[in-house]
Amino acid sequence: MRVSLVRISMLLGLVVAPLAAQTVNPNCTNTAIVGAGLEGGNACQQAIDIYQYATQEYATLLSGGNMEIGSADALGGFPKFRVALHITGMNLVVPAPRASGIPSGPAVSTTMTTQGTDFATVAADGALGLFGGIDLGIAKFGALDAFVSLNIVPGATAAGYTVTPKSKFYLGYGARVGVMQETKVLPGVGFSYFVRNMPSSTVIATDVFQNAIYVTDLKIDTKAWSATVGKHFGIVSLVVGAGQTTFNSTSGVSWAISTPTVSQGTISGLSATSTQTQYFGDFGVKLGGVVDLVLEVGEVSGSQLQTFNTFDPASTASRSFASFAVTFGK
Repeated sequence: MRVSLVRISMLLGLVVAPLAAQTVNPNCTNTAIVGAGLEGGNACQQAIDIYQYATQEYATLLSGGNMEIGSADALGGFPKFRVALHITGMNLVVPAPRASGIPSGPAVSTTMTTQGTDFATVAADGALGLFGGIDLGIAKFGALDAFVSLNIVPGATAAGYTVTPKSKFYLGYGARVGVMQETKVLPGVGFSYFVRNMPSSTVIATDVFQNAIYVTDLKIDTKAWSATVGKHFGIVSLVVGAGQTTFNSTSGVSWAISTPTVSQGTISGLSATSTQTQYFGDFGVKLGGVVDLVLEVGEVSGSQLQTFNTFDPASTASRSFASFAVTFGK
């Protein structure tokens, strides 16, 4: 059932900087926002913490891994191409509000109970060789590929917690420079840059009393770079890579608390920015011809987003992911 939320226009455009640990967000002690008795202070802070926590996890899925899965260098010029169908998954850790509750009253730091839920994205990727590079005798240098990716993002559901994207599809795009093309002796080396932006989503958390927190119009834009090194050994290929992702997220939060006291409020125009470091490895097996199977595992770490309430794992903890792909071409 929809509830009427208090609109506070002075908060439009408010920026939420990365929070210092154990510090209440000023909005959640503002009586004009959370009530004269700070009835909505706790829900306000939990809403902001859930926004920060969700941003860090979803940014990992958006940007983690090799841009051209299973490949380290560029394709080697037009009209060479590569197509990959792959799924990337991780175990999301999300709040369990039905266990920890969303009590009214002033913000008090607590350990928010969490629960695990599997989450995955499915993608169809395409890379096209644009330039074959310059042959300097020992290898070719400076090849260039263009890259595009069509991604499918399903919703996620756990007890008292849902994530619903407005659109299940989004595009990613980028380019790879073949710093050095692989030879019989030398490995391939590449540098990639890519952009992936999550469609607007809504996060809803409710406890057993139907007290509710809403993270609305959550939008995450990521820009990432990675360096890769790889080599084929007969039918087997190995790639290792590392890089960084900078993500920017925007959202609004609101809450509707009815027990033990009533509080309703909203904050619009929140934003957060952070940079994460990623590491990944690909193991590929050629089935014959132009078809490969690729398994990728990786880890993303280094988020600067911190929370007032405590989560396990913490908002700054490393996240692991895995991908499986079937690739064609080249």
